[in-house]
Formats: sequence, structure tokens, C-alpha cells
Amino acid sequence: MLTGRSTTLIATSHAPAWYARLHPANPISRIARHILGNCGIKVTQRLTFG
Repeated sequence: MLTGRSTTLIATSHAPAWYARLHPANPISRIARHILGNCGIKVTQRLTFG
């Protein structure tokens, strides 16, 4: 669908950024893998503000 595209994923969190990255059910990783990955978009960088 959108093969060859790339993006930077920017997210906010009520938890500290380090905790959001370590949490096993990290919603940011789920968005990158399940939604953007299925569309063919490659996530090049993840920015988490917490």
C-alpha cells in the first residue's frame, strides 16, 4: 500500500518516557508494528514525551 515510506512516531504519555519504553504492553510499539507496519510504513525514530 505505502511501501517505501518512512515516518517518525511522536507520542505523549502520563508515565515517564523510560517506563513507557520498558512496559511490555507498550502502545507505541503496537502502533508502529500493527498499524504502520501493516501499511508498509517504516518507523525510523520514536519520540516519547512523558
